[in-house]
Amino acid sequence: MNTRHNITLGFVFGLTATLLGCRTAPPASNAPAPAMSGMTSMSPAAAGKYIAADALDIQAVLKDPPANDSAATRSELDRMLEIQGARTAEDLQRIKGDGAIALRLFVGVLGTNVKPEALPVTEALLAAVGGNAQAVINKAKTHWNRPRPWVLESRLHPCIDKPTSASYPSDRAAQSRICAVVLGELFPAKKAQLVAKADQVGFDRVVAGIHFPSDVRAGQDLGQAIAAKILQSAAFKVDLAAAQAEVAKMVP
Repeated sequence: MNTRHNITLGFVFGLTATLLGCRTAPPASNAPAPAMSGMTSMSPAAAGKYIAADALDIQAVLKDPPANDSAATRSELDRMLEIQGARTAEDLQRIKGDGAIALRLFVGVLGTNVKPEALPVTEALLAAVGGNAQAVINKAKTHWNRPRPWVLESRLHPCIDKPTSASYPSDRAAQSRICAVVLGELFPAKKAQLVAKADQVGFDRVVAGIHFPSDVRAGQDLGQAIAAKILQSAAFKVDLAAAQAEVAKMVP
């Protein structure tokens, strides 16, 4: 991540920490909330492999997002307009190039000797964790049903396809953080770098214009909480041990 992004990331998440102090529920917006049809689907087995969808009290983990017509939301939108104005071709290339939340996303951190195609057990573990986590994330999105930023600010023009799911919390921020935490169990020397990469992936949703900064922060917090729960699962520990054995053969 370059210096400009480090500065922007610090500013936005510093602002977000303040914004997320709002505990009051957001009033209904005049703008229609986005449909929920774009949320990831998963098989019943994947949805409950390690933890149940109701294993977390989402309202205990996350605060309500700022109200749609609040000064806090207006500040977020104004900052997003600034970020949009500074968006570069390099940003767009990075955002589109990152791809799905999977092992390949983190190869730049783990090193070129880590080849996803040679780690099918690890890939399967990450897929199972992601599918399980999605059930919890979808529940949170349905609960808050926050409109996407461009619904409230017509001058925002996302540089990637507009998702149809609700905005809060950020799915990608949550899933990238979860993936980083699980990979940290397999590559403990890279834990900090993995989380840093995940946080960049989350922040890029703000750069892309499809999430409020507070959505991203909430996604990270929810992802961390989901990962902590999954790590306690006996079924996960069995699958993790198999992935650890596979990784040990590739990375002595």
